[in-house]
This record gives sequence, structure tokens and C-alpha cells, in this order.
Amino acid sequence: MQWITHYEPRPSHAAGAAAAFVRACQTGLEQGPPQLVMVFASAAVRFMLADLVATVYQEFGEGVTVLGCTGAGLVANAREHEQTDGIVWMAGYLPDVGVVPFWISPAEARSRSPAEWQTALSLRPEQQPAFVLLSDLFSVDGQALANALDQAFPGCPKIGGVASSGQTPGSNRLICDRQIER
Repeated sequence: MQWITHYEPRPSHAAGAAAAFVRACQTGLEQGPPQLVMVFASAAVRFMLADLVATVYQEFGEGVTVLGCTGAGLVANAREHEQTDGIVWMAGYLPDVGVVPFWISPAEARSRSPAEWQTALSLRPEQQPAFVLLSDLFSVDGQALANALDQAFPGCPKIGGVASSGQTPGSNRLICDRQIER
């Protein structure tokens, strides 16, 4: 298992930002290409997200999963970058790790039973899954989602955060594979 983090301050265009990230992966991930890429972007660069995600798939193929969101504060390389424009990339080479990305609607977050969660995600508690949860403040109650997953997968770790760069409904972005939602 191997991880890299790359911070791109004030990118002026998606191609340059993506190229710098790809170079960081090629030099930093010596064991192989990433299976998981996480992208965290400030509000000012959210318009680049579709191009950034497309470049990740073009460079690393369909074996990669992309997750991420917009954020007001970005952390990379032991530094916090608040109130500044930029993109933080995290990439992991994760042999023997399965990544199961999923979207849920606000209604689904409230209405699924533990058995329905297990069926919907094709996971069982005995598999000991770990969850990375990213939510939008204006659409899904992240704490309620974590609580529902606690009931369906007791004892399994859950980490995550809230998309925070937008101040109004629809101004944040969430990324799950090729899909980017407001």
C-alpha cells in the first residue's frame, strides 16, 4: 500500500493541474498506478472538476475510483490551505483492496434498514468494510448517514467530511467516479 498527496495552488487550467498530479503519481507511487484518487477543490476551481476527473480516467484507466468534493479548507503535505484557491489530490496504490463507490439520495439515507444497506452495497459486516463518507451540508445529513451505516455495519470504521465551499444549496460539488453532483 502506498499513498501520495499533491497540492496544486491556484490552477489556471485543468490540463496543467491534472498533468502535475499525473507526474506526482508517476514519481511517488513506485509500486503501481492508483486504484483510488481523491480530489478536494476550492469553490473557484469547481468548474474544472469534470476535466480533472476525465484526465484521471484517461491516464489511469477504468481500474481507478475517483471520489471527492469541494472544500473551503484544503489540507496537504501537513499544511492547511484555507481561503485560497487550489486542488488537493490524494492517490493510493491499494493492492488487494476493493473500492465500492456509491451515491445515495437524502431519502435513501433516511429510509434504508440495515439489511437494505447491506444488499444495496453488496457488503456484509463480516467483510469488515471501511467507509469514506462525503456529504453536502444542504442535501444529506452526514451524521444520520453514519448512524445508519453503524447499524448496518457495526464496528466498521467510517471517516469523512462535508463539502464546505458553497454557501447555498447547489453550490458544492460531490464526486463519485465520473459523476459530479451539486
